[in-house]
Amino acid sequence: MTDKILEQFKTLDIYFAYIAKKGMVHAHSQFSYPEELIETYLGGKISDEKLELLCRYWVARYGAYPVMWTTAQEADNDYYEWSGCTVKNNPWKKVMKYIAAFDPYGQPMTAHQENVGNTRVFNSAFADMKEHNWFGAQFTTQLNTGVDWNIVREYYDYGGEKPVVNFEGRYDHFWTGEFGARSQGWIAYLNGMFGYGYGIQPLFNIFWAYNGDTTPAQDESGQVYRRDLTWLEGLHSAGGEQMRIMKDFFTSFDWYNLVPCFSANEYYIPDDSFSTAATVGNEMYVVYCFGKSGSTGSIMHADTSSDYTVYWFNPRTGETADEGVVEPKSGKIFIPEKPDRFDWVYVARKNS
Repeated sequence: MTDKILEQFKTLDIYFAYIAKKGMVHAHSQFSYPEELIETYLGGKISDEKLELLCRYWVARYGAYPVMWTTAQEADNDYYEWSGCTVKNNPWKKVMKYIAAFDPYGQPMTAHQENVGNTRVFNSAFADMKEHNWFGAQFTTQLNTGVDWNIVREYYDYGGEKPVVNFEGRYDHFWTGEFGARSQGWIAYLNGMFGYGYGIQPLFNIFWAYNGDTTPAQDESGQVYRRDLTWLEGLHSAGGEQMRIMKDFFTSFDWYNLVPCFSANEYYIPDDSFSTAATVGNEMYVVYCFGKSGSTGSIMHADTSSDYTVYWFNPRTGETADEGVVEPKSGKIFIPEKPDRFDWVYVARKNS
């Protein structure tokens, strides 16, 4: 442990303390980029004993904070086979084991996954470890094709009792515009996930996202966005405010009781893959419609002995529109066209 490294720990101390003081839980990786440990360990430059001591020190310094251990960036399952890393010899599995052994609070533990094209539930290197208790998925939705139901269903159906967080989607003003970043959160929460990791380019200082090129980029939805935002522009971005709007919406009721409908189930039938829904039985229906067309879907098995308050919720502003009361005919509520071409959330609540 050198003086330089100890000084770097002092900087981390500030971050950990600030995040905790603000009442947040810190989802963080352990002590290095994934490739550094892979190369060091597989190259024989650090022993198991020293790696264990390093993990013990990390827990001693930061384990009392409210944290979610995430092990390392895209360490699950083998960081894209970096420097000979495999599912079997992945040294980050040892880190998970050591961190969990020294953590007296048993705080949540995962390994940040590679993108879902490479790693999901079935080929996770960590899922069978007793220390692993949630999935940090890297899941994105292509805005021109809609939700890939097979991916979200795999996590929901086969992830066991482990919660899933869409830990890394496409970052705002990096790989997508604010619409793409916003939609990932709604899609995650309405498809059985328990969290969403929003990020915006300038707060990460990903300078290579544009490499000095100030030409605006465009995602597959057609939204044009800048990649050269300043740090302050990122801090006060519209996308960040829309995360607060989304949080306020879901925390206004017991969102964790929502059951996803996926491509279709007894409670909701979408017109296409550009709407996604979750329900609390037939008490409450939440439908996110994000296609360019006005297509929506049909609410099914509504209680014919009651009526429902319905309205559109604007995920960009938090405002509502077209509130009214409907009586379901034959247990169905046909969702009207969206108020405009942008994304909207349709809500139907049964009146007692």
